[in-house]
Amino acid sequence: MPKKSFKDNTDHLDAFFTPKEDTFNEDTSKGDTPNEDTSKEASIKIREAKSVESPAPYRLNITLRPEHREHLKEASWKARKSMSQYLSDLIEADIGKR
Repeated sequence: MPKKSFKDNTDHLDAFFTPKEDTFNEDTSKGDTPNEDTSKEASIKIREAKSVESPAPYRLNITLRPEHREHLKEASWKARKSMSQYLSDLIEADIGKR
């Protein structure tokens, strides 16, 4: 049985890959062609809006006793949250109490 060769067998791959110009199918369906400058401007505005809306989260390195880590791991899993989100919610609840 001869070995299979995958070289020069790329004729069928055109169905999976589209040219770069076809990636803006929403705009081209209306007859408008996307302007590269406006798309760059739009992406810059989006990035600026995101940075203005939410400041970077504060990162904290903590050392926990093994039993506290296990409790945090289990409690966050039961709440279906990450450990960071679980701790943030505990802090929010404490702020609400005061």
